[in-house]
Amino acid sequence: MWVGKRRIKLDIVDSTNEYAKRLISAGLALDGDIICAEEQTAGHGKGKRMWFSPEGGLYLSAIIDGKYKSPFITSAIAVAVSNAIGNNVELKWPNDLMYSGKKLGGILTEEFNGFLIIGIGINTFSESLLDGELRLLATSVEMDKNEKERLVEKIIKELNRVLRRLKRKGSTDLARRWNEKAYRLGEEIFITMG
Repeated sequence: MWVGKRRIKLDIVDSTNEYAKRLISAGLALDGDIICAEEQTAGHGKGKRMWFSPEGGLYLSAIIDGKYKSPFITSAIAVAVSNAIGNNVELKWPNDLMYSGKKLGGILTEEFNGFLIIGIGINTFSESLLDGELRLLATSVEMDKNEKERLVEKIIKELNRVLRRLKRKGSTDLARRWNEKAYRLGEEIFITMG
């Protein structure tokens, strides 16, 4: 298995994960396929929550063989993506990528017909597109097409590295790496109720 050996680039799609499911259902998917889009019209995250996916973001799904299924796969992918983006990205359990205290992106792992579909969404569009309440919770690091392409290459490299490590060494090493990047780990927090 080599993630990224075949790549499908789309300008606009309902959802890269849904596109991956259609490929699998049609018998056209290969282990390691990558689907990238500039915009999603029906992007979604965990629990089918809508994922704001305007033009200019980085929306990517990887199709991998179900043999890589692990309770730690989403955490392993989060480590890979944060490594690709850079040291300032923290991880919020179970699937959020945080930057400067706000959500920069997310990971969605789904099982489908013997495959795992790993969805990755990163806000690389103009931050001016975030309005209202979304601006309070999310952030974006604007990138041009060349910068995004370089980031996709880094993500693919890290995905391959982390999947090999997960298969070879199990989850112990990845759990340590996840904890090193954990958002607000060890901080005292206050909850106001009522």
